[in-house]
Formats: sequence, structure tokens, C-alpha cells
Amino acid sequence: MNAPDAPVAQDRTSSWVGRVKWVLAVSAILLAIISGRIIEAARTGAPRPDAPPFLAWLVLGVAAVLLVVAAWPPPKLQPADAAGFLDRFRSMQRKRSFIALLVGAVVCAVAAVPLFWTLNAAAPPESVAGNWWVNTGSWVLYLTTLLLFGAAFVVWERTTRWPQVSGWLPGSSQEHGLSRQTEWILMFVLFGLALLLRLRNLETAPPGLWFDEAYHGYVATQLVAPGGIHKIFIPDIVHFGALYFYLLGGVLSVTGNSVWALRLLPALSGALIAPVLYLLGARLYGWRVGLAAGGLVAVSAWHLTFSRLGMVSMFTVVLDVAVFLCMVQALRTARLGYFAGGGILLGLALQAYYIARLVPLVLAVLLAHLVMTERARVLRPLRAGVVVFAAGTLLAFLPVGMFAVQRPEDFQSRLSTVSIFSPQNSGGDLSAALGRNVRTHLLMFNWQGDTNGRHNLPSSPMLDWLAAALFFAGLGSCLLRAWRWQYAFPVVWFAFTIAAGVLTMPSEAPQSHRTLENSVVTALLAGIFLGEAWGVVTGARTTQWLGTRLAPAAAAQLAAALGAAGVVVVTAWAGAMDIHKYFMVQATSGTVWNSMDGENAYAGRTAVRYGANKDYDVYVAPRIKSTHGFQYLTPHLDTLDWPGMYALPLPASKPGGAIIILDPASAADVAVLARMYPHATFEVAGASDEAPLLYVVKVPAADIATVHGVRAAVSDAGSEQPKSDEIIPDLHYDWSGAGARASTLRLSTTLQVQQYTNYTFDLADEAGELWVDGYRLVAGQPIPLASGLHSVVVTETVHGARGASNLYWSIAGSRSVAVPASNLFDPRKVEPHGLTGLYRPGDDPHVTPEMARVDRVISFRFHTTPLPRPYSVDWAGRIYIPETGRYTFGTMQRSTSQLFLDGQEIITNEKADALKESAQHMAAGWHDIRVIFVDQDNYSHIGLYWTPPGRPRSIIPSPFLWPVLGHYPTDSDSALGPALGQADGTQLPPDRVTHVP
Repeated sequence: MNAPDAPVAQDRTSSWVGRVKWVLAVSAILLAIISGRIIEAARTGAPRPDAPPFLAWLVLGVAAVLLVVAAWPPPKLQPADAAGFLDRFRSMQRKRSFIALLVGAVVCAVAAVPLFWTLNAAAPPESVAGNWWVNTGSWVLYLTTLLLFGAAFVVWERTTRWPQVSGWLPGSSQEHGLSRQTEWILMFVLFGLALLLRLRNLETAPPGLWFDEAYHGYVATQLVAPGGIHKIFIPDIVHFGALYFYLLGGVLSVTGNSVWALRLLPALSGALIAPVLYLLGARLYGWRVGLAAGGLVAVSAWHLTFSRLGMVSMFTVVLDVAVFLCMVQALRTARLGYFAGGGILLGLALQAYYIARLVPLVLAVLLAHLVMTERARVLRPLRAGVVVFAAGTLLAFLPVGMFAVQRPEDFQSRLSTVSIFSPQNSGGDLSAALGRNVRTHLLMFNWQGDTNGRHNLPSSPMLDWLAAALFFAGLGSCLLRAWRWQYAFPVVWFAFTIAAGVLTMPSEAPQSHRTLENSVVTALLAGIFLGEAWGVVTGARTTQWLGTRLAPAAAAQLAAALGAAGVVVVTAWAGAMDIHKYFMVQATSGTVWNSMDGENAYAGRTAVRYGANKDYDVYVAPRIKSTHGFQYLTPHLDTLDWPGMYALPLPASKPGGAIIILDPASAADVAVLARMYPHATFEVAGASDEAPLLYVVKVPAADIATVHGVRAAVSDAGSEQPKSDEIIPDLHYDWSGAGARASTLRLSTTLQVQQYTNYTFDLADEAGELWVDGYRLVAGQPIPLASGLHSVVVTETVHGARGASNLYWSIAGSRSVAVPASNLFDPRKVEPHGLTGLYRPGDDPHVTPEMARVDRVISFRFHTTPLPRPYSVDWAGRIYIPETGRYTFGTMQRSTSQLFLDGQEIITNEKADALKESAQHMAAGWHDIRVIFVDQDNYSHIGLYWTPPGRPRSIIPSPFLWPVLGHYPTDSDSALGPALGQADGTQLPPDRVTHVP
């Protein structure tokens, strides 16, 4: 009698269960958001704890449990059951074509083996440059192998019967799946969004050009250059296969060398991951999960960061994700084409960044899971597939695989260098190092991330608080359902990917680059939680409720739209935080600017801007000029090495003038350029809140020309008041216009000497006086002059308006000639300041100097040393103290230095790269100073510092230093000395400075 009421009771029970699941799913989402806010508040609050509060983890665990209950039972995604390989082969329509293509692939691979062997073993590598078959033919055979193997399985797929797919399939009509057209639209939108974020300001965000990026470009251009050696593996710096470099070289050969072109492939790879991850998520868990995962990875700041770096890592990640997609599709369909495609992609990925070596381990664990849970049922359709997958992998990995066999140490060198199992990296306590690494890497997602400015906004979490909360909740929900292979898969993938950071050196932990694939895995796990929870909220219960008001088809469509809308809203929320973090904060951060070698990129662009049209002499500091970043951006540009401030004034220039690009070490006395050239302008590059990293000085040609000349002052004999004072071009004065009275001529100039040797001066009038560097000379008296600037003063009295006054010079053993006008400078504009340095081989102070130079400042970072190491420099002269007070002097160098003041040694610095200081009470006026520097080590440098009263520490600038002279100013000449306001040689006139961020 109650039987007719049974369906009603069942419907009521189903309705009640639907309501409970709806409430649980909504609660799970809310709890995940609450936990994320708790952690974010603790992270940004004060005092900040060492780790997220336990309450937040508890709330996340509850959210994961609620989702599992709400989405119960977990779907069972069974591998497809298919006929055996032989049965399907017999039904093929084009067996001969299939066999011929496979045999052709094998023959080409076998033929390539000895060629690759010879290419790997070539010593030196240049020895194979003229052998086309080894250098190029090997690669042609390899590419032909892959094309034939791929074509064979295209024929297979088109001429065999596809197996029937069994089991529940996400995206099918059983769960209101999307049409193929709708999926294509979603994937196009995801790709477009991701690409837009990755191409926006790609040239300048991140700023600069990191060394590894530039090296990638350098190697790529060398590989594709005419006559280049077509290497298989790049054993220097990057330590992986050359495949990516050939692709990059092809791009650069079309676009030319630029930062944008260097980053184009990673940007495209990163954008492509969004639709590929959509497919992976949709085929495993349903379209809502795919949409959430693809959207979250598209906007992820972590993923954005590495999509905008010109390195191979993101290219590797997209290959890895594509391998997993192929294998998921292979398991779902048992189609050999997917196995073949997955194998080829894995072989290519294994030639790139070494994180790809984890993919086979993930697949092996996944296969073991399937065998344990599905037992023998899964083996029959997988047997042929595994063979095809392995064959595709081996063929695609062939060149680098052979390199690994021939040169295993080079192949493994990078892993050996960074491994935590090295005692040098673990500090001798492996367990403690592992414990620290595990903790720091687990906390990098929502607490404290990578501190490297190239990888992240230093120390900020790798994920925004919302995405991090969804990720951890999704991880928990997958762990609770890990007996299903599709839920075990992201957990295993996450574990192996994080191990790539945990098992490397603790000094770099947490490492967001080696764990880069977790920028994808976290998006997938977050998408699983968000997509499944929102799927319950907008699933059967919502469709049923809408069905009471709308037609069934309209209700289903509206429920799907609501499902998409909810996922989009949450993704947009997380994306707003990530986009702001990357573009507004991270990409403009001074720390990021510094870590990205921003100065080298700016220097390269500046050199091209001014040097390409040949209107300017472009001088570049050797340290900058030697960087890969500068060389990459200026491959065909001729620039001049900046010799140092001691080389001022500049020689005659091109029509536009001169551009001088200086690093901080070579710009320690940059203010001298402002004083010498009144119309020079300065660009100071670097973040506004950080010390300058680069100076670009633009000196007009007119300024360079007007500093030349000799000051000629004529007065009546016995009078100190000149009746004429003019600048003449050289040391020749014609008396024809001076008048009949007795007159005295004073010629003064600053003489530039290029060669250290003895010079002899000859004054035509024996009654005149000649002073060089304060030494009075007589005719024919030799004087040793260091290269650099020297003062010359000539006085002569005549009694009539006839004849001319001339000064000649000669190097020992040569005839006297007029001093060239190009070596003479107006003494009011060009002053011979600095210290006289004697450069000796070895460290014996009694050895005869090989060179001597007047160095304006003691601030050097030697790219090319002035003498072969070991050598020493003995700088001497006087220092002007502008005001009586307490001054702190210091030296920093590699290898050793000594500082003497007024004959007393005040500093002996034997510690490399360490500043050593000494405070001294100094009276105003001139004091003897001496610096002895010994250079015995690579990366040598020397800096002479002071901290005047009330002033910051700086290199002692040239106005306060006087070289060795025969006569120095006395205390009564104190007006000649500079003021304390000039104590920092980097202070420039504000109206002539432009700050470049």
C-alpha cells in the first residue's frame, strides 16, 4: 500500500541530501577564504609569528573535509579498455605505410648515432666545423627521425579503430559538459588573457637583463651563426641541451637582439600553459576545475615572473604539462597516438631544464598506483602504449642521451653543484639541512617566499592569500581521496616538484625556480577545490531549483553559466592581487632592479641609441662592456673602453660629442665632468630608493673643444695687473700686437701626457722661466712625467713688439717639436688633481716602476689590470682638509693596502673585500698622503674613502688630492682649496641630472 509513496520519499531524501551538500560546499569555500585571511593577517601583523597560526591550518583541514563530503562519492575515472595491439594492427588499412615510416625512423636514428658520437667527442669542438655530416647532418637525421615516428602514428590513428572509452568522463553529458566549440572559446580566452599579461611591457618588466638571460641569447646567436658549431649540450653555466637555443636563435635571427625577443618564447610558453592546464583539469575533474586552474595559472604572479624571464625553464614546464595531458588522454582512451606524442614531448623536455627529469618519476608512481588499484585490468591496454611511449622518449632524447653516456660528469655537473647531499652545501648535517629546507619550502606558498629579487618580490609569499588557501584546501581534499588515481596524480606531482627545491642547497631556500612547476600544480590543486565546490553549489541542486522556474534546457544552461561565473569571480579576485603585486610592486622594486642587472641593459640600450648613427664617441666602463647583457644588446656596435677619470679631458670627438657610460666604481669622481664641461648632462639609473647603479654622461662636442688652450696674460714689466688676458691655442705667442713698452708674458696651461718617460723642454728665450709641476727647469733639463695631467707655466719679459715666444718639448733621444695644441688645456677649466701612482711588478717597493700615472681618484675595479699580477701601486701626493675636525679614512681592496698620513701609517688592511677605517683629528690645510696597494688576486679592486665631519662616507674626490709637485700651495693659499660641500664626488648639479628608474 505504501509502494506508490516510495519514489516521493526517495525524492525527498535526494532533495535533503542535495541541500546538505550545497551547504557543505558553500561552507568549504567560506572556510578556505577565512583561513587565508587569518594567515594573511598574521603575516602582515606585528609581532609576526614564525609560522601561520595553527587555527588557520585547522580551518583549512575542515574545509577540505567538507568538500570531500559534499562531492561524495569521488568519481571513478577508469582507464580505457581496448583491444590488443595485434588485433588493431590487423585491422589497419595502411600497414605498409605504418611499417615503412617506423622503419625509416629507426634507420635515421641509427644513422645519426655515430654522427652525434663524433660531435660530442670533438676536441676542440671547432674541429667539426667543416664536416657538414657531423655538424649539421646529424641534426637533420634526428629531426627526420621524429617526423617519421610522428607520421607513423598519425597513420595509425587514422586507419585503426579507436577503442571505446569506459568509465565516467569529466566533460561528458553526464555532468552537463561543454560543447567542443565552447571549450575552444574558453581556451582561446585563457590563452589571450595569459598572453596579454605576459607580453605587456615585456622589454622593461622585469627591468634589466639578467646574466643568464643574456647568456641564453649569446649562446643562441652563436649556434645559428654562419659556420657555428651545432652543439648538443651547453656544459657552461646553464648545463642542459641545446634544443631551446636553436629555437631562440631562430627567433633572434628574425627579430634581432633585444630583451623583448629574448623573452618571447618563455612568454608564449607561459601563456600556452593556461589552455593546456584547462584541458588537463577538465579531462580529469570536469570543466569547472579546468577553468579555475587555467585562470589561476594565467594570473599567477609566480608564473608571470618566470614567463617574463628569457630562460628555458618556462619552455620546459609547458612541455612537462603537455606530457601529463597526453598521458591522461592516453589512459582515458588507450590511443597509441597520445602515447607517442607524450613520449616525444618528454624526450624534448629532458633536453631542457633539469626539472623535467622528475616527470618520469611522477609517471612511474602513477603507473604503480594504477597497477595496485586496478590490478591486471589496466595492464593489457597499457602494454603497447608503454612501449610506444618509451620509444618516442628515447628517439626524442637521442642526442642529449648520447651526451649523457659519453660525458656523464658534464651532464650531471649542475645537479652535483646544487645538491643538498654535498657536504659543502649541507654544512655537514644533512638531516638538519633537509629539515630546514622542507619547512621553508612548505611555507613559501603563503608565508615567506623566495628572497631572490629575480624570482619574486623578495620574501613575499609565492601565492596570494586567496590562491594559497584554495591550494592547501585542494591538496587536503586530494589526499583524502588519493585512492583514486586522478586525485593521487596532483599530490605526487606536487611532492616531486617541491623535492626539486628541498634537495638542493639550503642557502637558496626556498627556491621558486627549481620548484617552478608548482606554480602550475598549485593552480591545479586550487582549481580542484574551487571547481568542485562550485560545481556542487551550481550542480544538480541548483539546476533542479532553476528547473521549477525555467525550461530544463534553459535551467541547465543557466546553472552552467553560474558555475563559470563563480569560478571567474574568485579567479579575478586572486588575479587582481597578483597583477598588482607583479606590475605595480615587484616590477618597479629597487631590489628587483638591482638583482636583474638593470644597469647593463640600460647601458646597452643607451649605447645603441647614441652609437648606431656614428654621431657620438661612446665610452663604456670595461666592467659593463664585458657583461653578457651589454654584449647581447650591442652585437655589432663599436664602443670605446672608458680608461678612467685619469684620461680626462676627452680627445676631439665626433659631431655630437661623447657619451660616457659609467658604473659606480668608475663614477666615484663623476662631478669633475660637471665642472669641466658646463653643458654636460647626466642620467642616473637605478631605483630612487637605492644607490645609483649607472651614470650616463652626455658631453656636447662644443664643450670638449672649448676646454683646449693656453692662458696668456700680458702685463707691463714690474706690474702685477695684466693688461690683456686671453686664451690662445698653443704655446706660441706673437708679440707683434703687444706695443713698444717692456712687457711680461705669463703662459699657463694644463699639459696632458700619454706616455710615462723623461721629457725635455726648450724655451726659446733663455731669460724666461719655465715651471713644470712646480719644478723650475732650465733648458735641456729632463723631467720624468707620469701619464696624466701636469701644470706648465712660462714667464718671459720682452722689450719690443717683435718676435714670438715658443715652448718646445722632446722625448729623450728625439728632436724638439712644438707641444701639440691637442695636449694643452685651459688651466681654469682643467686642473691637474689626483695622486701620482708608481706601478711596479711584484711587491718590492725598490723595483723600478714600469709605469707612472696621475690618478684623479683611488677607485678602481680592474677588468684589465695595468700590470700582470702580482704588482703594486704606490700613490703619493697631498690631501687638502677643508675644515679642522675629525675625519675617518678607510680603504677597501683585494688584496692588501696601506694608508699613510703625514708620514704615519694609520691603516694596514690585509682582509680582502673588507672596509678598514681609522679616525684622525685633522687640521685644515694640506697634508702628505700615501697609499700602497698590492694586487695578487682575481677580481681585484681598491677604494680610498673618507668620512668628513657631518658628511657621508665617499671616495675621496680629485679636488682634494694633489699629485707629487715641486711646490705646493701654502696655508696662506687656502682659498685655492675646495669647500667641504664638494667632499662627495658623486654630487651633481640637480638641474643637469635626470633620474631613470
